[in-house]
Amino acid sequence: MIRAYLNSQLLHQSLALYFQMLHHSLSVDTFTFSLVLQACGKLLDWDNGRRIHTHVFKLGFPNDLFVQTALIEMYAKCGCLEYAFKVLDHMEHPDLVSYNVFLAECVRIGDIQMAHQLFDNMPHRDLVSWNTMIHGYASFANVGGERRQECGEALRLFHDMQLANVVPDRITIISVLSACGNVGALGMGKMIHEYIERNGIEMDMKLGTCLLDMYAKCGDIDNALMVFDLLDKKDTFTWSVMIMGLANHGFGEQALAYFSRMIAEGIKPNDVTFIGVLSACSHIGFVDKGRVCFKSMSSVYGVTPKIEHYGCMVDILGRAGYLEEARELIRTMPFTPDAIVWRAFLGACRIHKNVDLAEEATVNLLQLEPDVDGNYVLLSNIYSQAKKWDRVVNLRRRMKHCDIQKIPGSSSIEVDNTVYEFISGDKSHPKSFEIYEMLDEIVEREKEVMEGGHKAASKNEFTECWKRANGSPYIMRLALSAGLGGLLFGYDTGVISGALLYIREDFEQVDNKTWLQETIVSMAVAGAIFGAGIGGWMNDKVGRKKSILLADVLFFIGAIVMAIAPAPWVIIIGRVLVGLGVGMASMTSPLYISEASPTRIRGALVCINGLLITGGQFLSYLINLAFTKAPGTWRWMLGVAGVPALLQFALMLTLPESPRWLFNQGMEEQARDILSRIHNPGEVEEEMRAMQESVEIEKKENELAGHSLGEKIKGAFANKVVRRGLYAGITVQVAQQFVGINTVMYYSPTIVQYAGIASNSTALALSLVTSGLNAVGSIISMICIDRYGRRKLMLISMIGIIVCLIVLSGTFLYAAQHAPAISNQDTLAFGANSTCKAYTTTPNLSSWSCTQCLQAECAFCANGQKQFQPGACLVADKSIRGECRGKNRVWFSSGCPSRIGIIAVIILGLYILAYAPGMGTVPWVLNSEIYPLRYRGVGGGIAAVSNWCANLIVSESFLTLTKALGSAGTFLLFAAFSFIGLIFIYTFVPETKGLQFEEVEKMLEKGFRPFPFNKNKNKNKNDDVNNKLEGDQHASH
Repeated sequence: MIRAYLNSQLLHQSLALYFQMLHHSLSVDTFTFSLVLQACGKLLDWDNGRRIHTHVFKLGFPNDLFVQTALIEMYAKCGCLEYAFKVLDHMEHPDLVSYNVFLAECVRIGDIQMAHQLFDNMPHRDLVSWNTMIHGYASFANVGGERRQECGEALRLFHDMQLANVVPDRITIISVLSACGNVGALGMGKMIHEYIERNGIEMDMKLGTCLLDMYAKCGDIDNALMVFDLLDKKDTFTWSVMIMGLANHGFGEQALAYFSRMIAEGIKPNDVTFIGVLSACSHIGFVDKGRVCFKSMSSVYGVTPKIEHYGCMVDILGRAGYLEEARELIRTMPFTPDAIVWRAFLGACRIHKNVDLAEEATVNLLQLEPDVDGNYVLLSNIYSQAKKWDRVVNLRRRMKHCDIQKIPGSSSIEVDNTVYEFISGDKSHPKSFEIYEMLDEIVEREKEVMEGGHKAASKNEFTECWKRANGSPYIMRLALSAGLGGLLFGYDTGVISGALLYIREDFEQVDNKTWLQETIVSMAVAGAIFGAGIGGWMNDKVGRKKSILLADVLFFIGAIVMAIAPAPWVIIIGRVLVGLGVGMASMTSPLYISEASPTRIRGALVCINGLLITGGQFLSYLINLAFTKAPGTWRWMLGVAGVPALLQFALMLTLPESPRWLFNQGMEEQARDILSRIHNPGEVEEEMRAMQESVEIEKKENELAGHSLGEKIKGAFANKVVRRGLYAGITVQVAQQFVGINTVMYYSPTIVQYAGIASNSTALALSLVTSGLNAVGSIISMICIDRYGRRKLMLISMIGIIVCLIVLSGTFLYAAQHAPAISNQDTLAFGANSTCKAYTTTPNLSSWSCTQCLQAECAFCANGQKQFQPGACLVADKSIRGECRGKNRVWFSSGCPSRIGIIAVIILGLYILAYAPGMGTVPWVLNSEIYPLRYRGVGGGIAAVSNWCANLIVSESFLTLTKALGSAGTFLLFAAFSFIGLIFIYTFVPETKGLQFEEVEKMLEKGFRPFPFNKNKNKNKNDDVNNKLEGDQHASH
């Protein structure tokens, strides 16, 4: 009777009858306990189940295998897995049936982790065990679990099952095909299909439908149709799977055709069928057909529409623009709309830019899913399209306040029938370093293939862009006019080196005091530091054009003050004013050119600024040489500096403001007009679209952050993108100075004298050659920067600089060690009052050479015809210098004559050729393009300040370092600094070639990874990629 009640689903009656048996003291057996425990399990009656468990002990059946198995099943069905485990642990000899029962119940209630733990601990496994686990993982994914991961585990178990020599049956195959479809493992699905055919397994309707479903979900529609046609019998589910597969993969019309065939063959559709039909109508825009099918569900086919069908109908109407009708359908549906319905409606609102209805949809959607990032992102995109920038900012602030972050994207691959999942940014895999390294290698190879395949097209595009720029007077006038700021910079750095020689002659205190010489040079640098800092803020506040005009005014006033200076301190004041102008121009001119240049040749046009810097240096040395015989030479040299400042001021008055700055100020039409003179019509709209969202959002965030300089700097360092930009910008700006280039240019005449060339005019002539080489290097940079990239040019440049500095150091060391000796006879010939005091007091006169003489702050008077022979060591005095030269001798006060002195000049030239194409121009290019628009001025200013600070450190310490370390030691120190700079550039500086400013910002947002040093290593790994991926099949990617 108990069994009869149980089979008739009269579960309570079966339990009541059991308790009557106990009341009447009737004996029970293992069969009785098994039946009533089954009833408790089906009723989820945990209380009565525990009571019966106590009866098992009282009546002497605690060790009965059948009763214990029934207890395990009862507890597991009631969700009491802990009690089920205790029963299993207390079994003396648990059999496979007990394990399988427990395993099946764990899977049934959805505790897949507990099931896997039990499966791993099973002493033996049979086909039922494997099928239970494979089916469990495949089913778990189908009910909304982690689809990729769980289905991947099902496929891994199937692989292990084969290794264990367990032959799969139909249940196994159906479960594995389901998992293949869910995860997209088409390769393994085809292998299962081959297994079915090879082993002659009958392709019945259930198995055929499962195979069809796998092909459809994997997107192999041809094989899906082939399986469908081979099936002799097809039920509603088979037709529905085919229709859904066609609809989901863009074959909407074919899906509707198969629906018509289904009806014609007398197959009644179900709710799943209509989901496919309505999806097909949505994808191909058949609104009327969708309406008819939706109404016919209940009226013709007796299928009551579910919320999924309403969601499809909302999608059909919304995509077609019938937003009000879709809204009314949502309002009148017999269900409470779920998140899928509201999300479909929200997506339609985005397509048709209906902000009001979108907000209504979002309010309802966020009530249902307050933590789903996609809902916020979708509404944010709608606000952006409608230019509701304040709402975009508020929405993002809400996301940040609620700690809602975008879920990283994922993808999966199938390798040797094993599915691996990759999540964006994930590094949990034990071999993640090798995986990322291989990914970098794939990207590099892909670039090589693309560059090889499109090299001619890319070259033509670059050439055409240059032709358009050269053929556009406006673009070239803009670049050249703004680039004159570089001319100011270059002229000042070059002219002061030559002028200093004559200032020392006119002002004895300058000649006698090294610190005063360094101050005259470095005060311009100090002014430049302040000018760059305040200029960064002014760029964002009043615009690029006005900042350049102010720089010109300051530079011109400073040049006039220096030209009429009656004393060294007045020169210093003029140097500060000039420095202010140079500092502002140094970061504003490249920025102005960069923001008004076509992206494809932006680097080359900004390099015009660098070319004019070297051109200014060349011009300054030319003027230095021209004025060597003129009275008041240095005054002319410094006064002429005002001419390019006046020229740039006049030219800039005729040019417009930067288009990006105008756009940021809300002057869109003015910005569009300027861009139309620079770009083709299609490119103008692309530039406007690229600027629009980021500019407006940044403007709103800037208002929230504040406008003062302090607030701007604080906001810059708080912004991850700006910080990463500053890492790169400051790195290249500091490295540019610590390779010693401005020291070389400031003191090149002195350096040439160190090589043994004493004449001021000759030293200036050789400096003219070096500055010319600098200009040649800048031209090379213009040609190469947009072809090969900023990063490569700088890395190659740094390597060349390091080599040259090391060789230069060795050359100077050799020259110092082989300097001409001091002739006591020649020295005494000038009289006791002219003889160097340190020389007269030394105990060992024969040990002295020109090197010791100069180190004692004296001068070497060499024979005019035999400079490398012994000469006199005299007091470094102006009158004694005249006496020396009056006897047809040569006066050396900075360096000693040397037979290899010309080598120093040659290496110096090679050093400049290594420096100019990379470190000479590229840092200013990079500094003009690596910051977000709202921080481009202040970010560029911060990096420019770091440049001038490094410049000040180098210029203030160079002569002191030379006296302390010698020329050889000083250049070796710069070589060490250059090596450190090389490492930092490799680590922190990304490539920005050919990228729009917004693309640079996105790259910095994601983070920059330097490319691998050793490509060959990765190429070898590429041949063994399958083994690498199989290194840990059990790890979760």
